[in-house]
Amino acid sequence: MNATLPSARVMSSRASGARLKRFEAKFAIEAAAASAVAPLPALTPSMPPVELFLFGPVCEALPTLQGSADSRDPLQRVKNVGSLLPPVAGERQKHRVHHLRFTFSPGLGSVDEKTGEWIPPEGNLLDQAAVSQAIDDVMGLLSSLLRCQPQPRLFGGLWSYEEGVSWHDFEGSELGGVFWTKGRAEACVDLRGGGCDRIGIERQMEFIRSMLAMGAKCRRVDTAWDDFVRVASMEQIHAACEVKNHSMYRAYKPVRDYRDVVPPTAENPTPTRELREDMVTLGLRGNWGSGRYVRIYDKFLETDKDPEWDCIRYEVENTDEVAEEAIKKLAECKNAVEFQTCIGGLVGGSLNFLERWKNGKYEKNLDRCKPLAWWTAVLSKMAAAGAIVLNISADYGTGPLSRGLKFCFKQFGKTLAMGDQVFAKAGIDFFKVLRAVFDKAAEKINPDEEGKRDLSLRLPELMGFA
Repeated sequence: MNATLPSARVMSSRASGARLKRFEAKFAIEAAAASAVAPLPALTPSMPPVELFLFGPVCEALPTLQGSADSRDPLQRVKNVGSLLPPVAGERQKHRVHHLRFTFSPGLGSVDEKTGEWIPPEGNLLDQAAVSQAIDDVMGLLSSLLRCQPQPRLFGGLWSYEEGVSWHDFEGSELGGVFWTKGRAEACVDLRGGGCDRIGIERQMEFIRSMLAMGAKCRRVDTAWDDFVRVASMEQIHAACEVKNHSMYRAYKPVRDYRDVVPPTAENPTPTRELREDMVTLGLRGNWGSGRYVRIYDKFLETDKDPEWDCIRYEVENTDEVAEEAIKKLAECKNAVEFQTCIGGLVGGSLNFLERWKNGKYEKNLDRCKPLAWWTAVLSKMAAAGAIVLNISADYGTGPLSRGLKFCFKQFGKTLAMGDQVFAKAGIDFFKVLRAVFDKAAEKINPDEEGKRDLSLRLPELMGFA
């Protein structure tokens, strides 16, 4: 009788378990060796010291945050950030990093021992031993920061990665994970909202600097500000978005979900309902988006009316190039005050609510529009030092074709480049091939298709040409 072969997911889970056993053994050895060494200074007076058990030459160059109390006045202007207004008595607010995701290619390149900068490799050489070593290093770093041990993922890795391990809290919620594929140079580390909250601001700074020192690229960073005073109401925010009294985003989606508190009866056919979710989203995710996706929502309703979270959260999801620019700003911060101020600036710089209607006409010139009064009040508390606007359009030029170039690059740039190389080796003009493909594909564009508008007809608009 033929034995049933295990699925690829189960096999990848077993491989993750094997790596985990090797990691735990190595972790125990390093822990014993480090017991005779003085631990790192505590990052804050109230936080106990945590020893970092990092393995291999790669992590010897990783900077660690030698935490010391910063004596500067919070009102003093600081580099690239500005001044932070002191909290008003009785007003509670919270700046936070809510998600961090990095990809790193440890087998490609090295760290300069003198400058600590990442040196690109000569050629595209894969050093699998270095990849394995660096994955263990990152696992050791996360274990130290989260203060718990990882577990192999039951269903393997995440996204396109076949293997992985993850960290969980006592309730089973995932705090973060490291994911990889055997034979692939790139690996991924993902620290979720619970993990970010668990390690705190000072350790977030340490984690960011450590990953950048390894040459990692930030693929996502979520910054958020919680307004416990409710300077602006959700009704005001919805009203502004509905009449397009904002800039920077075309896509607006209101999310309002109700539930029946008292079900309908024969005597009273109209049920009693209450709001259980209230949210505004601006922008788009993925290749159609700009690298920013904004969520403004009532945290009190999301937590099922937990009094500890009676606030409105302004949350910005930065990805790709925008995330890389945002993480550079955060890495420049020298202490927790600067870090929180920078978070407020990044959130405030990703939003803009303006009076765009004048005498019944929609004003397109933003210089002629005044900020809405409630937005000015919100911005003064969220980003007291001033909004930080991340403008990455220079990467694709500043002309009318910049958005179209970005769209084409993200959608099929790598595919076209590989096709050009393949056809060039065969001595075939790739542009003639493309021309033939375009002519053939043009026959499939149907402007009269019943029931929907063909996506191809919207491309000029989506790419910024219309």
